[in-house]
Amino acid sequence: MNKKTQELDTDEFTYNDYVQRLANSNSSELISNGHKNHAKILIQQLLLKGNESVRIFSSHLKDVIYSDADVVAALRLFLSRKNTVLKILLQSPEQDPKISNREFFKICNESRNCDIRAIRDSEHKKLRTHFVTMDDRGYRFCADKDQFKAVASFNRPITTSNLNNQFDYLYSFATNYPPSNNLINMNP
Repeated sequence: MNKKTQELDTDEFTYNDYVQRLANSNSSELISNGHKNHAKILIQQLLLKGNESVRIFSSHLKDVIYSDADVVAALRLFLSRKNTVLKILLQSPEQDPKISNREFFKICNESRNCDIRAIRDSEHKKLRTHFVTMDDRGYRFCADKDQFKAVASFNRPITTSNLNNQFDYLYSFATNYPPSNNLINMNP
């Protein structure tokens, strides 16, 4: 193992511990997300700590994040809990023709607790932001969907409420994805 790889592994381990500590304490501290491995850790923890709902607004569930074994395991655990709901809003699923073959997508598509929709309005497809929210208190917000840089917190109800409201507004105009999907109807 070269020195750079060793430093990155140590950084990820330290970052993971840091994020877990903040998640377990329901901290309102802002967390910086610098790269894809940080994004995986934050999304995994939002799924693990979610008690009621998780909302994901994403271009197309980037493979580099949503195919990660820990993220998929957290998804399974979240969906196995009673009375949980996962809503996914895809901005440009056509960008990834293999999206429906991914385990994360298949698990969601088979769950009665998950609803996947796609934006159809061209103006909404232009939005640069992406985010994940957890219940009414936690989030990860990315200002530019082409980058992994983001900010997150496990206890910022006002910010989370604003993001949930934005999500629900966009979700109300979206259509089921894939179009033939027969999931339960979850009103925003």
